[in-house]
Amino acid sequence: MAVATGLNRIPLCATNSMTSCCDTTVAYKLDIQTALDIARNADTDVDPRITNYLESQVRSVWKRLQKKPDTYILSKDEFALFNFYIYRYRGSEVTEKAVERFWNHHQGSDDDT
Repeated sequence: MAVATGLNRIPLCATNSMTSCCDTTVAYKLDIQTALDIARNADTDVDPRITNYLESQVRSVWKRLQKKPDTYILSKDEFALFNFYIYRYRGSEVTEKAVERFWNHHQGSDDDT
């Protein structure tokens, strides 16, 4: 199985080769949830392109939080991504407030199902 990022295909096999262990290539649009699923479920090292994508996305989220530290509300995908990297931001007041705002905003909403 491979993940498509634009025109690139990322092999998800342990050998990092499309032909040696993958009979077919299944392409997915790489988004935050797909990349997080790959990273969370990896039995071996995560492909650097997945890691780089996640790193880029978490930096973008952090920049948005820093621009609006008292008002920015994370989306569900942003929260999942931020939570994956939460160890980097422990002890930060911006982080604590962002997590609290997320739960206050999303708690009990219809789109959480």
